[in-house]
Amino acid sequence: TGTGSGLNGLSISYTYNRTNNFDLYARIRGTLANSSMADYWAASANGNYKDELGGDAYLAQDTWLIDTISGSYDTYASTFSYYGENADKYGQSVERIIDNSGHQGEHTIAFGANIGDKLYFGAALGLGEISYTGHYEHSEYLTTGDIYGLYNFTYVNHFDAEGNGANFKFGVIFRPVESLRLGFSMHTPTVYHMDETFYSSITSEFDAGSREAGTGAASYSYKLRTPGRINAGIAYQLGSAAILSADYEFVDYSTAKLKEGIDGYNFDYENSDIKSELKGASNLRLGAEYHLGSMYFRGGYSYYGSAFRTGTMNEDKHYSGYSLGLGYRQKPFYIDFAFSGLISKEQYMMYSDNRLDPAEIKSNHNTFSATIGLKF
Repeated sequence: TGTGSGLNGLSISYTYNRTNNFDLYARIRGTLANSSMADYWAASANGNYKDELGGDAYLAQDTWLIDTISGSYDTYASTFSYYGENADKYGQSVERIIDNSGHQGEHTIAFGANIGDKLYFGAALGLGEISYTGHYEHSEYLTTGDIYGLYNFTYVNHFDAEGNGANFKFGVIFRPVESLRLGFSMHTPTVYHMDETFYSSITSEFDAGSREAGTGAASYSYKLRTPGRINAGIAYQLGSAAILSADYEFVDYSTAKLKEGIDGYNFDYENSDIKSELKGASNLRLGAEYHLGSMYFRGGYSYYGSAFRTGTMNEDKHYSGYSLGLGYRQKPFYIDFAFSGLISKEQYMMYSDNRLDPAEIKSNHNTFSATIGLKF
């Protein structure tokens, strides 16, 4: 709109940003010397009569992996103790294949204002989307069938989740001198409406025959509130040759919340787990750019702190990111190339059993991108 101390410019924009990549393929192999997933199902079935069993506990009972112990109608044991008749017997091989996929993204409509080339305000409406598929297959097997007639069993767990939500963002940048920029922004929580479809199945093979049972596909809907974010940043320009930047972000993951299940379920148990397991985390992003003539060279590093409380299994789970970029600019043409990576590791429990050690999963996501543009 002009120059001076007043309103110098207004802007409106639409963007789409892919904010998360959920793709993960992992294979866990080993020998179970002290437990089985069948024991986990037996423990979850305890306290219920057979006609009251549902979900995976019902499938395990229907495929002969668990049954009531002699003289009881609601206490269960697995086939690895011959349903409580003998001592536990293990030594079976185990393989779990994890094959997850999906993404998280956001459409954003943003407005901006420039006040005197010193103060910049921005506000945005974000429309988020989630698409996630979680799938794993858990197999335990023997070659001889010498554990009370069991040869093998395979458990399949699958679910698809789709969600849409909205949030609001507000930010301000202050430029006290030409070379320095100070920024602050706030992102409200995003409230997603989630729809899930899920199923599970078990197949087993004994010397007396084979069994197969499945739940069939079921669906469920609920709302998910993700944490809000607070961000502060600084950027400093070194003459006309380089720029350095740093951003700090705080996210309190314990404020995430599930609510309003389609059947009226209030998620009190799950939300209590979220508060007891998760905490606030700090995220740091550093970047630099140097240009020489028409060439631009860029590099960056990011650190995302652990969302898990001290004393939990994944208290040390954090993410480290890195990026490199190269650009070429000539009026009115420009081209940019970028490479980025994100590294993490986590402790993964195949099922809940204090006799089982966690497996360590290491993840490395790499992305290469190219941008070509023309200015008119």
